[in-house]
Amino acid sequence: MTLLYAFCLTPLGLIHQLKMKTLVAVPLCLLGLAFQATLSKDVLYGEYNKGGVLCNVIVSVLLVAAFAVRQLNVYKELRDNLKERPWCTKETCAVSNDAIGQIECPFSGLGASMRCPNCYTCVSSPAYHFEDKLHGYGKQYVINWERAKDVMRTSKDPVIGRQLLDEVLDYRCNPYFGTVTDCCVGCALSDRNYFGLDMLLVITCVYSLMLSTLPYVIPSYIGQRATLMVLSCAAIFMATCCLLITLKILCTSLYFCKIFNRDIKFRHEVDLDNHWVLRKLVPLMLGRKGAIRVANSSLQNQIHNEKAKFVSLASKLKPLK
Repeated sequence: MTLLYAFCLTPLGLIHQLKMKTLVAVPLCLLGLAFQATLSKDVLYGEYNKGGVLCNVIVSVLLVAAFAVRQLNVYKELRDNLKERPWCTKETCAVSNDAIGQIECPFSGLGASMRCPNCYTCVSSPAYHFEDKLHGYGKQYVINWERAKDVMRTSKDPVIGRQLLDEVLDYRCNPYFGTVTDCCVGCALSDRNYFGLDMLLVITCVYSLMLSTLPYVIPSYIGQRATLMVLSCAAIFMATCCLLITLKILCTSLYFCKIFNRDIKFRHEVDLDNHWVLRKLVPLMLGRKGAIRVANSSLQNQIHNEKAKFVSLASKLKPLK
């Protein structure tokens, strides 16, 4: 039942994350349906027919492309930038609630009013991520067990230690929808991209491979043309979403680093002048609001000049959702 439950939630999570971008899979699914409808009778060997093999080729190409994107240096550099959480410094963190108002938010430059339960960075309200409505559906996982161990080991005050431990344990991720609980925008993007969406990516990849190989594992039960067409269509859809999710991780991470590269020191600085494909890809994945001349310095200047305005920062962070 758990596997069936996950299988039902995964497509909903993919649609939630990709929204209209899932329509990219429609032409490929139609191509798979056409292969199975016209070439399923052309048997190559045993249970292998030409239509099924061509559909599996499409699935394989999409999954290999997603894997190749994850091996790019720019992908690894952006992942390192966010996993290190450079916004979390001694000047921006506080354990006591009384000290929050005395700290300047590293993202907006405004006075802090909230504290991230994961990294303890104090941020203003437009730089705080609130839990998604779909977060409660499906199983949730504690993101940072290591921090929970550190809290138990280093806390001298049992009251404060218990408070911090509860905050860490309540900071969870829902991999089916790629959502996280309340936290700062930095942790929200980092843990969503490199924890939640990574898990969703693995689940989707496994389901795609299962659906594409199922007709050859139990051919006596799955031999009807209609069944083969449905399985091939579903496998191609899942494989396409794997590639799209990988590209979304890449583009949202790049956009985040470009917004805050003047105020937060990241380990790697990605120069878009050397990545023509990324300059075209970011507008496609994030839309016009999320890709206002990403390749040029005008985006950084615009954000820097307007970052003190509450509405400005909130609107610029909207494409990351």
